[in-house]
Amino acid sequence: MNQAATMQLVEAIENDDWDESVQLLKAGDCDVNAKTRDFGHSLLQAAAQHGALEVCQLLLAQRSDVNAEDGSKTTPLMSCIIGGENGHLVSILLKAKANASHEAYDGSTAMSWAKRLHRKHVMHVLKKAGFKKRDSRDNMASISSMVSTELSDAKEDEPPTETALPPQPGLVDQTPYLIEAVESHEWDEAANVLQIEGCNVNARTLDFGHSLLQEAAQHGALEVCQLLLGQRAEVNAVDGTKTTPLMSCVIGGDTGDIVSLLLEARADASIASYNGFTVFQVASRLRRTKAIELLGKAGITDSTQSCTTVQETKNEATKPAGTEPVTDSTQSCTTVQETKNEATKPAGTEPVTAENTGMLIQAVEESDWDEAAKLLQAGGCDVNARTRDFGHPLLQEAASHDATHVCELLLGQRADVNETDGSKTTPLMSCIISGDHPKLVKMLLHAKADTSMEAYDGSTALKWAKRLHRHEVVCALKKAGSLHRIVSTSSSNLDSFLSNDEQVEEPAKEAAVPDNTPQLIEFVENDAWDDAAEILQAGGCNVDARTLDFGHSMLQEAAQHGAVDVCRVLLAKRADVNAVDGSNTTALTSCILGGDYGEIVSKLLDAKADVSIATQDGSTPVKWAKKLRRKNIIDILKQAGHE
Repeated sequence: MNQAATMQLVEAIENDDWDESVQLLKAGDCDVNAKTRDFGHSLLQAAAQHGALEVCQLLLAQRSDVNAEDGSKTTPLMSCIIGGENGHLVSILLKAKANASHEAYDGSTAMSWAKRLHRKHVMHVLKKAGFKKRDSRDNMASISSMVSTELSDAKEDEPPTETALPPQPGLVDQTPYLIEAVESHEWDEAANVLQIEGCNVNARTLDFGHSLLQEAAQHGALEVCQLLLGQRAEVNAVDGTKTTPLMSCVIGGDTGDIVSLLLEARADASIASYNGFTVFQVASRLRRTKAIELLGKAGITDSTQSCTTVQETKNEATKPAGTEPVTDSTQSCTTVQETKNEATKPAGTEPVTAENTGMLIQAVEESDWDEAAKLLQAGGCDVNARTRDFGHPLLQEAASHDATHVCELLLGQRADVNETDGSKTTPLMSCIISGDHPKLVKMLLHAKADTSMEAYDGSTALKWAKRLHRHEVVCALKKAGSLHRIVSTSSSNLDSFLSNDEQVEEPAKEAAVPDNTPQLIEFVENDAWDDAAEILQAGGCNVDARTLDFGHSMLQEAAQHGAVDVCRVLLAKRADVNAVDGSNTTALTSCILGGDYGEIVSKLLDAKADVSIATQDGSTPVKWAKKLRRKNIIDILKQAGHE
């Protein structure tokens, strides 16, 4: 392999110069398994993330490793999905035997990324390739081998076995498989998994926070509903819009068998959804004749289940004098949000009406942002209403589509900036997930969006921004104070703490030391070095933990950024001085790459840093120091006998 040609290729890919990359690959003599110098990504991973189809095809044709991992164990397939809706490229990677079952450092898979980022075409490709055709009787079976088998097998549409599956010994947790099957509407697969012991039948979907019974009922999956209820799933569990499985069943279709099943399981037909409607009213509006008949037989009618909610009754006492009673039965479902908005709306605005709000919801659901803006300017809308499909707040929907003007109008009319959907996702998170919209993010932050809120899966706005490489957004979040100090500064002063290396020996163990590792990782990832030093001083940290973005060790990150104090504490606490990342880069090499940090290099050498460890391209720390003309470091290395 020609090293000069390889370095040219690496540089071209690092600079997103895909035309130059194509020319170099066509010329040949390049190491197609080389890694980028910045983040240690394989060339295929970098190209796949940017959707560079021709470059990926050439790399694969020259036998580039399709499953090469970076420091965070992310593969080209995952990066391709993170980068965008690249269904064709995903197909090419799968045909090259990309391992679709591989898990990254944080446990994410190709499918979980596709679902999180709503890559519909990619999900279809993964399912078609056999990613979902897992045999429930053998949880350890390799999904990747099934992908390659089904790609070469004409029996792609062969129906799954109907044999009841025996319980697995050892009670392996089957819940993730069950959730995945339900989210993807693989009902035969869900039924198979439910027949194995070890499922939490009251788990919720990761996308919208729906109960599994609600999802199955809405899609008419009778067998799955029977199995869930047989295992005592909560029949009245509600989602973020207060919709029950019974109501979802009626919304989904006129499935009499499931309605009967839910009523027999004591489904509460009196529960009203977020907009005040009961199941009977929904059935009447949607003309579900079977459901209406079954509800009637059960003694549930419009007269017995009035849509007047408890909230309305409570609010009767606070109505302005002279207010006329509502006579239209379809307008009697005044929601809590409308009542709240009446008290807070600016003077001179139109009174909130169900008709205006309904038109606004429809405009938002159809992404008709000009119409939505007109309706908001006209007034009379409940700005805290939700969409009827997924129960998203209107602000969340507008933010996820970068509809800045609509967001501005909603916030101007006091829409709740921190209202969450069923999966506890906020408008701020949705804005970040959907794209790189720093202007809108800043608007939400100015309206006091809470950056510390966690979604159903534990993700925060900052975590999403880092995962999706929204660099300007990360800066905005940091400026807004999303990096809250976890450790009190009233403890001993850091300078005195660091004045003597002997003082930073591992402290005696104290009872109930909290795990501060997640906070340490967050501070290190965001270059908050004072905070990192403080939390290390407080204890309870795994000093050999790795960053979630690139899989770098804490010491490597600190050394590369010249964070002397943090390096000293980490070394005193015996952090692994020779830990390498995905490109075989050590803390010593990273320190040299970052700058002429002589003091840190001395500390690393004192801690027995191995000067012979070379990076992926064969360069040792001494070679890097000479390449980058680090004068102080070159002198220190010479004094230590390394030339």
